[in-house]
Amino acid sequence: MEAIALRKLLRRDLITAMLADFARLLPSPGSLCLYDRDGRVLAAYPAPPSPEPVEAIRAVLDGNGPAPFPGGMAEPLPVQGRPMGVLVGTVAEALPPSDGEAADPPVLPLLLRALARALGQMATLALENRALALEALDRYRELNLLYRMQTELGAELDPDQIAARVLAESMRVIKAARGVILLLSRDGQSLVVQAREGLTAQRERYPATEGLIGQALFQRRSFILNELTQDRQEGALEAHARSLLCAPLLVGEKALGVICLFDKKGGKFFTAGDEKLLNALASQAAVAFQTARQVEERERLLRQQIQALRVEIDEIKKQRQVAAITSTDYFAHLQATAQRMRQEFEEEG
Repeated sequence: MEAIALRKLLRRDLITAMLADFARLLPSPGSLCLYDRDGRVLAAYPAPPSPEPVEAIRAVLDGNGPAPFPGGMAEPLPVQGRPMGVLVGTVAEALPPSDGEAADPPVLPLLLRALARALGQMATLALENRALALEALDRYRELNLLYRMQTELGAELDPDQIAARVLAESMRVIKAARGVILLLSRDGQSLVVQAREGLTAQRERYPATEGLIGQALFQRRSFILNELTQDRQEGALEAHARSLLCAPLLVGEKALGVICLFDKKGGKFFTAGDEKLLNALASQAAVAFQTARQVEERERLLRQQIQALRVEIDEIKKQRQVAAITSTDYFAHLQATAQRMRQEFEEEG
């Protein structure tokens, strides 16, 4: 569970009001006080105990359970199974029971336990609401990112620019230290580096079946490995990584390449949410790469057609030039002279 200060989960005025209500149930005048994990007073009624039971508070925070001390008791405030604070109650010395009367059971431990349970439930609910709010915010940011990327990539036809943008955004939102995008060569035998970030200079081309990245390509599925072993092939992209997240670039069932992120920042692990987001970005990137390749192929065919048309036009020009020459009276005169000379030569022979 994320370490969140108790003061961010519980309002001071509500805590103080609850402490006042519970304090009225004490058998004799006393005080109730709530401390956070740092030993700071969050709320008290009517005032914090003096002197403060420092040793008892420390014992509770160390996970030793309730800790009695002279004149009072310290009770842990658990939130989702973890002590997030300490409730401290003190009471004045109770009057001894009259002769023949049974002593009342100690009220302070029961009150502290009930109060800790109530405050713990309030803090747990606040923590869950906070988690839902953060999740909703993350989803909004992801949707906004995907919409923006779709708009930007839809107008981009340069594969280098597409790769650079997708890789930069993926590393930023997923908080990866390094990353690479590789595209499958036209012959399907190699993966060629299209963009890299944070990687030392390595090869520009890798066998399509090599290592974990080749596995993501041919199995056409994403995967997370958060604890890579050290016995990996030297020279492979993942050779010096501690963790990786890979996703194939797919258009339908056709694999165009792979995007791979290495080593999440802060020593953290890649999550299923990271994998889902990277798959969405990879899908958008794949469509952009496919569109860029289709436009490139159309341009190549168009250039070939233009070249063939130029050759045809040149041939037509030559034919027209020849026709223009042969249709003149002068050419007809030359042709008739040549015919007459041929006949004379044949008669003399």
